[in-house]
Amino acid sequence: MDTVFEFLLENINLLFAGVALFLAVLLSKEIKDRTRIYFYIIIGVSIFLSISVHMEAKLSGIGYSTSEAVSKYNKYGGDNMRKTLSFINYCLRPTLVLLFIQLAAKSKWNWILVGLVALTVPIYVQTYFNNLTFVIYENSWKAGKVLFFRYYSPLLCFVLLIYAAVVLTIKYYRSGTRNILLAGIIFFFTIFSSVAEMYYDTENLSTTIVLACLIYFLFIYIGAVERNRNDMIRTNNTDILTGLGNERAYYEYLIKIEKKQVELNKYAVVVMDLNGLKHTDDTLGHRYGCQLIIEFGHQLPSIFEHSRLFHTGGDEFVAICANEDYENLPTLLNKFEERFAYQEIIFEEQTLVLSVAIGSAKHLSNTSYNEVFQRADENMYKNKEKIKEKYNIVSR
Repeated sequence: MDTVFEFLLENINLLFAGVALFLAVLLSKEIKDRTRIYFYIIIGVSIFLSISVHMEAKLSGIGYSTSEAVSKYNKYGGDNMRKTLSFINYCLRPTLVLLFIQLAAKSKWNWILVGLVALTVPIYVQTYFNNLTFVIYENSWKAGKVLFFRYYSPLLCFVLLIYAAVVLTIKYYRSGTRNILLAGIIFFFTIFSSVAEMYYDTENLSTTIVLACLIYFLFIYIGAVERNRNDMIRTNNTDILTGLGNERAYYEYLIKIEKKQVELNKYAVVVMDLNGLKHTDDTLGHRYGCQLIIEFGHQLPSIFEHSRLFHTGGDEFVAICANEDYENLPTLLNKFEERFAYQEIIFEEQTLVLSVAIGSAKHLSNTSYNEVFQRADENMYKNKEKIKEKYNIVSR
């Protein structure tokens, strides 16, 4: 019971971090199943490694100087048990780091790392025969004949963490400062832990890896929440038929224009209205009218490639042109009329006429958006009458 209590006390940070990570991953709906499995494996390996390290430390602390100590030492397995625990610790440390790399910094070159980690097994096994790594005799530890083998495991942990830091930095370099900061926080502590283990034989790698996973989980979760929020905003502001901005997105953009929250030194408003949409709805059905809206919405971005486009409801569309589209507006208007004044499309073996009236107006200094829109709307109705006379199309 005392040993269990001591283990809990000495590894309280690991246990708290492990429980927190386990519950967070368990309750989160944003984590993929494969990622979730890696988290759970890392928690399990970390706790198992800590138990093994703790047991080896307790076994080493018994000593071998008195007959009572010798009896107690042999009772708990003696040199063979200590060698076994050392084997577990020697091999699991780099394995734990490799699992973290597979979770956070997966790369096509990771199979090479698997081979390097697997080498810890034969390197340690030969200790039983040649004592190249280290020697355990009568509960006394001594360095083996080849010093490199003694430091292979902690050195490999250090190299793996450096590799992971490089991969993560490259992966997130273009993704924003927060992501680089995340990689820095994780690997400052994990590399520091690895160096400490190499030179001072400390036992904190498990804790730092689990804490790194907890930080990584928070990073994934925050990113998922942001994506969901952006998707929700995009869904709420997107017209379901055309994929263009809807009426809500249009008015939100107008508010930004009025408050000068967007840089629009020069802009033009283009108002568009489908001719004969109500007539199509009444004679053929709403499905055919919707198809005209869908078809026009899909073709419109090919004309105004650098403008904000909105389907504001019914047969009405608006484009707010800036930059290149503003400079090339006359050309774009001619191109628009050539395509949309009269266009026949086939839908369910029915020939439909897609005809769209257009009007535009440029923003002048000391004028509001509403004034610009009103001028564009008036020009659109003039164009509607022109199309009606030329193609004999019902205007509504």
